[in-house]
Amino acid sequence: MAVILLKEDSVFLHPGCLLKSISAYKNHDHQGGGKNTALPCPKEFDLSFDILSGIFYMISRYEEYLPFKPDRYGRFEADQSFAYQNGFIEDPVVDQWMELLQRKLTERFPTLNFDKRKFSFTSTFDIDSPWAFLHKGWLRTSMGLLKDIITFDIKHLYYRLQVLADKVHDPFDTYDYIQKTEKHLNLRSMFFFLSGNKGKYDMNYALRTTPFKELLSRLKSEHTIGIHFSYESTLHPDILQNEYEHFSKISEEQPTISRQHYLMLHFPNTYRQLIKLGIEEDYSMGYASHPGFRAGTSFPFRFYDLIGEHETRLVIHPFAAMDVTLQQYLGFSPVEAIKKMKEVKEK
Repeated sequence: MAVILLKEDSVFLHPGCLLKSISAYKNHDHQGGGKNTALPCPKEFDLSFDILSGIFYMISRYEEYLPFKPDRYGRFEADQSFAYQNGFIEDPVVDQWMELLQRKLTERFPTLNFDKRKFSFTSTFDIDSPWAFLHKGWLRTSMGLLKDIITFDIKHLYYRLQVLADKVHDPFDTYDYIQKTEKHLNLRSMFFFLSGNKGKYDMNYALRTTPFKELLSRLKSEHTIGIHFSYESTLHPDILQNEYEHFSKISEEQPTISRQHYLMLHFPNTYRQLIKLGIEEDYSMGYASHPGFRAGTSFPFRFYDLIGEHETRLVIHPFAAMDVTLQQYLGFSPVEAIKKMKEVKEK
């Protein structure tokens, strides 16, 4: 039981009981801090809603431990989330709630000073397949040619032959363009390389090839390189371990950052497995189907294991948008995608 002493020189926050009131959180529709929130507070408190429980609910991914209707890949997707269903998935509500609390504190204590934050962003690339046609070996190349012939895809066949004859550039080989653009914009991207064997949802054929090792070495000199764990690895811990060891051998160092292929996250098992491997930072916290803020924040935070009831050392870096989301899931044109990204950026 919490005891609240009301004093005029204090800011009063309601001592919520989220762990006993999760159903209330899911079912209430209460206005607080400019967003639909739950767990309303009595009038004597300075905020109209339980800000601490709200933050904990979003950051801990509490709702993803509860029963939900998975998508065809078994994922918790945007439409299952409280934020999406209440219309604020594109708002970093945790950050906005913290600003609200900051304003309340400075109103009561005008001499308080808070650090001013500046906008920045991180550019990342998931490399599922380093090349479209090159460096596949004679068997895969032959099978690709045969497929184009059988399906009468003459345009694709001609393009493939032009690339193999070194007359046109491989369409996936955009690394020089990326680096040139980075220099112009004065930024450095991160690259996550798919580490699994070929499967239904995994396709990186190149890990053992000399060209891939050369590409990896070239990018490592100026960029942060991470491992992109395969779709299958989420379902089979032994595969996860094998991919980690294999990628460590190829890159000649043990990776400490990761992103899950298809953003496959199962709470808390996926993050527990990453921690066991030695992964220190993960970049999978986002949705495939919709841009926005899965954990309600744009800032990194440490993963809290709800079942184990402890904070871990794993740092979660949430992302706000992915190109596939805008192009394939939402069907946006380039103009529409840029407009949407500007809106999310302003938030």
